[in-house]
Amino acid sequence: MSTSTLRSVFSDINAYVLAKLIPGLAGLLMVALFVRAVGYEEYGRYSAQLSLVVLVSALLVGWFNQAQLRYFSGESANRNDQRHLVHRVYWGVVVVVVLSAAILTAVDMQPLLWIGLVLLLVYPAYLQRLSGWQAALQSATYVKAESLRAVLCLAMPMAIAYALLPTAEGLLAGLVGAYIVALVSFRPAWRSTTEGQQGSVTLRACWDYGWPLSLWLATMSGFAALDRWMIAFHYDSAALGGYASVQEVVVRAYSLLLFPITLAVHPRIMAAANDGNDRGVSRLWLYSMAGQLLLLVPVGIAYVLGAERLMLFVLPDLSAESMALVWPLALSGFAWQFVLLAHKPLEVRGETRFMLAAIILSLLLHLALLTWLLPSMGVGIVPWASLTAALLYMCCCLVRIYVLRGVPRGDTEFAP
Repeated sequence: MSTSTLRSVFSDINAYVLAKLIPGLAGLLMVALFVRAVGYEEYGRYSAQLSLVVLVSALLVGWFNQAQLRYFSGESANRNDQRHLVHRVYWGVVVVVVLSAAILTAVDMQPLLWIGLVLLLVYPAYLQRLSGWQAALQSATYVKAESLRAVLCLAMPMAIAYALLPTAEGLLAGLVGAYIVALVSFRPAWRSTTEGQQGSVTLRACWDYGWPLSLWLATMSGFAALDRWMIAFHYDSAALGGYASVQEVVVRAYSLLLFPITLAVHPRIMAAANDGNDRGVSRLWLYSMAGQLLLLVPVGIAYVLGAERLMLFVLPDLSAESMALVWPLALSGFAWQFVLLAHKPLEVRGETRFMLAAIILSLLLHLALLTWLLPSMGVGIVPWASLTAALLYMCCCLVRIYVLRGVPRGDTEFAP
């Protein structure tokens, strides 16, 4: 891997650290202020509804967002193709949401679900924009958009909760407004045109590559949704709110350092694969995983020194039971973050159906552990079940990568 490529990767990592810094800090404040504004019970309702929106969004556009990163990564990708495909996919989202609303009007639907449907119109569109900027290597725009979105997602729900509606509905309505403003504030990557073979990437090609990844993303979102549903079923909304608030603080804290590596490396791995540079793919993959493992040491030290203080600062009335969740949540969170890099060679090879089968197997293990242990051992077992599922998925992927070692990929060969 050339020195210029390494410099470019590190430059983008720094940019994505900034892209996660403001959202991360805003997210910490968000948990603290939202809980204070509406209480743990209403925060639990808000968190459960938001996790459902994230899950459905992964099903609706996750496949295409992954295809954007696969087929439109790099500065020379055909933005005309990309623009046409983005519009077609989004109109499909609109049709699904409108039909869902028409069907649900026949039942006594709660206001929270209506607001969730509106959010389902704007949240997938924002995800499309983020994937477009990431694929086009426009990290500066990504940083600006995420920073603005983070500030708005804190300010607008708080304004509505304090001035009008101190409930889960008020928080979710504020998110709708925040994503709308973020959407209209920045130019999408596909507005710029670049030369390329017109029609070289079709919606069918994107679907064939992306639908297993869409289900994969939905299954990943299903872990968080399953946790919340199971806790709410066996306990109450207050227990759910306590778990959800701690999880979100922990996830936002470690993702400030780890996730930027994935954001910076992913489009470059795909661009190298598109150019037939399999050795470049291998080196980027290995270096990025080594970087995450090296960061585990300072991140671990930071957690030892500051985790309890951070939790008490953000959530001063946190119970001892919820405080005990911090370390297992941090371990399971790191494992899932590492997974996002560990399976990259399978993405390059198009082994997306294997990835989907492996993540479904992990989710089933997670469900079995929660069904068996949650009623008797309490909420504290949830992150340990998640960590076990992450290790199972990681082992499946690494074994599959080893089996495929040296097997030709098209006209080239992947050789980690």
